[in-house]
Formats: sequence, structure tokens, C-alpha cells
Amino acid sequence: MINALMKKYNSYLANFKILTNNYRHKHIVKKIYKYYSGKNDVFALSIQLKTKFLGFTILEYPNDMWFMQEILTRVIPDYIIETGTFRGGSALYYASLLENINPKGKIITVDTDPQIHKSFHEIKTLPHLYKRANYLFDKYITSIKASSIDEKLVTSFKKKTKNKKVLVTLDSCHAYEHVLKELELYAPLVSKGSYLVVFDTCVDKIAEAVRKKQKKEVYSLVLTQDYKKIGGPGKAVKEFLLKNKDFQIDPMEKRFFETHLPSGYLKKIN
Repeated sequence: MINALMKKYNSYLANFKILTNNYRHKHIVKKIYKYYSGKNDVFALSIQLKTKFLGFTILEYPNDMWFMQEILTRVIPDYIIETGTFRGGSALYYASLLENINPKGKIITVDTDPQIHKSFHEIKTLPHLYKRANYLFDKYITSIKASSIDEKLVTSFKKKTKNKKVLVTLDSCHAYEHVLKELELYAPLVSKGSYLVVFDTCVDKIAEAVRKKQKKEVYSLVLTQDYKKIGGPGKAVKEFLLKNKDFQIDPMEKRFFETHLPSGYLKKIN
């Protein structure tokens, strides 16, 4: 009986240690997240603009880029459609992954003001990076200057990707109505078993914290887009899922405790 009790005790102790370690890890990760996100836009961007992939600026939170590579290696898409190009870092990252998992795959990235040229300018004195980035862009990436909610454009994507495995990422304008329109337009393009990934759903939580005066670090994007009143990507995702039962939230981001995409990884199940 004593042995049985000792066995139970040791089991409880082991579980307690796991819980304690998880709490400590979560606390550490939260500190990193707060530092990376910054106290204001100026500070946050000073950190994020220094985050590079092959010399190209990539604004996405590092944890989320790790999850993206896990998704891509599972799905092995023929096409990745990205809204929100900025300086091309994420498109370049996806291209490097496609080169290894599906060399015939392609990326289409859409933005009203793509700034890929700025990234190329930054690495012009680094020939090894310039050559590599240029190769990946030429082989895998098509950059289109246009609105992501141009219906004719999305129709052309549908024709181009017919009978292909498609994954979509949404990271352009974060206003609620824009993201909801993107979700409605691009959802039919996503293949069953693939993903529709909505970036920066954290914006809504930031706006809510500001509204409740729980957060002093007020992002200018929250003020200029007035997400406190109209909502952002998070609100759009909630409304989209109420009407669309073909997608479900993949809770993968919980593994690393912090993400810029809470409830933003949408897997197509039907």
C-alpha cells in the first residue's frame, strides 16, 4: 500500500513540476512577446523592421513563421496566395520552403504598394544574398500591384489554380470589412485539408485592451483605423466562421503560448 501511495505521490509531483515549468516558460515567452510587440508603433517597428529573412524585412512574429513552415510541409501546396506583400520577406520565406517541399509550386503575392525593391536595395552590397533572393523571386514568386479584394483579380486566381492545392494567407489591410471581404472571396480557392491563414487577429485584443484602459501602449494603427469601434481581423474571422462551416480553427498557436494570430489558423475541413 505504501508503494502504491508513493507511486501516486511521485506521479502528482511530476505533474506539478510540468505545470510549474509550463508556467515559467509561458511567463518568459510573454516577456519576449511584449518586447517584440513593443510599447508603441515606433518601438515595435524598430524591432520588427530589423527582423530579416535572407536580408528581406519580414514583419511577422517568429512563432507564427515557425507554424507556417509546419503547415506548408504538411499541406505541400501548389500555390500560395498572399495578400499583403510589404517588402517581400514572407513571400521569400515561403519560396525557400517550396523549393524544398514542392519545387514546382508558385507564390502569388498581392499588395496596393509592394516594396520589394527596398529589400533588394538593402542587400545590393551582399552579392550572395542578392543572387539567392533574385533566384527565388524569379522562379517562384509573382508580385501583383492591386487591391486584394478586386473580384476580377480573385476570379483570375481561381482559374489559374483550378485543380491545384491552394493555401491562402491574408495580411493586407486589417480593417474588419476588408478582411471579411477577403475571407469571403478567397475561401473558395482554398483546398480541402489546406489553410486560410488570417494574420494579426491580435489587433482586436489590443484595441479592446485600449478601450478598457488596461493597456497604456496604444498602437497608432489602432487609433488610425479605429479598431476600437469597427473591429479588425479577429472580428472578421468570428463572423466568417458563423456562416462558413467548411473551416475550423486550428489551435496550434497555443503550443508556443504567444502568437499574433489568435484563432487565425483556419483549416478547411469540407
